[in-house]
Amino acid sequence: MNKIKWCLSFTILTTLYACQSFKIVQEPFAILVLIEGLANGESASIQVLPATQITAQKLSSSSVRLPQKPVSNGEFKIEIPGIPDGYYELRIEAPVLFFRDPKSYLFRVEDQQILRKPDHRFVFNLIPPSQQALPPCRLEANRTPQAAESQSMLVENEQGTVMPQTVIISCQAEGSIDVSAPQFQHEQP
Repeated sequence: MNKIKWCLSFTILTTLYACQSFKIVQEPFAILVLIEGLANGESASIQVLPATQITAQKLSSSSVRLPQKPVSNGEFKIEIPGIPDGYYELRIEAPVLFFRDPKSYLFRVEDQQILRKPDHRFVFNLIPPSQQALPPCRLEANRTPQAAESQSMLVENEQGTVMPQTVIISCQAEGSIDVSAPQFQHEQP
């Protein structure tokens, strides 16, 4: 813990000094998570994982254990006291028919805070099959061909000729969001 000493100086005919010493108590690392879309009785699990090998090595040499816990709809807080600086992934595992939007968040921790967005709230929207235009790609191995949709697009072949081609779109990819990535700004002309 750090100690800071501050002093106030008053000048009224004589100089009077009042000093006070206090300790800075650092809050443990914590993230807020919101889960939406699970049906009654359905559950999912949330897990914090190292996103790089360097972070995994830092964790293995520390006493910090990353949590994995069952969750349902609602907001909750995950605390990880003493988490080492590094890159992490917060991933949700949901029932296989649910589309995860997103499937995970990537973030970087520095000095017990998330870089660039220290107060970020992680929102996971789980979309049931009845509300999906396409199923999640993790179901692709179990899908029947008639469930796929087709889309026409122009494709350039090896000779440079552009020809129409029908592409089968059979699933929707579940993405990850990097909350610590730098924000890109468009150039002004």
